[in-house]
Amino acid sequence: MKEENKKLFEDMEKVPQEEVNKKTTVSSGLEHVGMSKTDSDFFPRIPTKQTLLTEDIEAVEEIDAEEEESNTVFAEIKPIIRSKSDEEIEKEYGVKKEADGKVLTISSVEIMPYKSARVGEDGTLEQIQPSKTLASGAQFYSSKMKIKYVEDNIVEYYPSIRYWVNNNVVSNVASLNRDGSTKVSQILRLAMQKMSNGAFELEQTTVNERTVYTVTEKTKKQYLEFSKRTSDKAIIDWMVGKKVKIKTSKGTHNGRDWFGNDIIAFV
Repeated sequence: MKEENKKLFEDMEKVPQEEVNKKTTVSSGLEHVGMSKTDSDFFPRIPTKQTLLTEDIEAVEEIDAEEEESNTVFAEIKPIIRSKSDEEIEKEYGVKKEADGKVLTISSVEIMPYKSARVGEDGTLEQIQPSKTLASGAQFYSSKMKIKYVEDNIVEYYPSIRYWVNNNVVSNVASLNRDGSTKVSQILRLAMQKMSNGAFELEQTTVNERTVYTVTEKTKKQYLEFSKRTSDKAIIDWMVGKKVKIKTSKGTHNGRDWFGNDIIAFV
């Protein structure tokens, strides 16, 4: 308890309650006109026991806070204040939104880097080990193709792209498999068919219970010829600005609902 508050509190304890309640007339120089002031009107409010205790509690809290700060160590970081608004961030990263049956315009195509580490349970970074192919055991890291669309700023991530590991060194060359059954493989074949003005044909088949667009047997030669003289970059560059038909697929994985906007045709 503050020393001045303690003394004042002790003095209050000595005063009889009836004296505290009693109003004492104080001369104000107005007695000649029959007027007077009481102590409650003339003097400021006398602190009560409750206000004294409240002041002491607040003082203790301040001391505790100071002691707590003196016993802690601040992180050696430079705090960063977010300079972008939610609208700016949304515009930059895009919006995940269903677009089943719609025709969308591709605004950009980006090959994403692979993920090399994750945060462990103890907060430290853990190295992600590469995956292996079933056939040869070759090691690789997976990534995705990011496509943004003009309409509603929709964004979608399509698997799968590989970065191969050779002699424990990860290549920075993204491998886009045109002949597989992944989403990226199908997008590339659909784009190449349109680029070649229909030099080869595609048909729907089922692979692992999924619908896949594959090259027909009778036009495989034409496909291989066009594929051989066309680079990955040429395909990616051609895709920007093109319109595509979307079919939204849905499902549940590990108890969580998901959806994806699949490209089923270039229009």
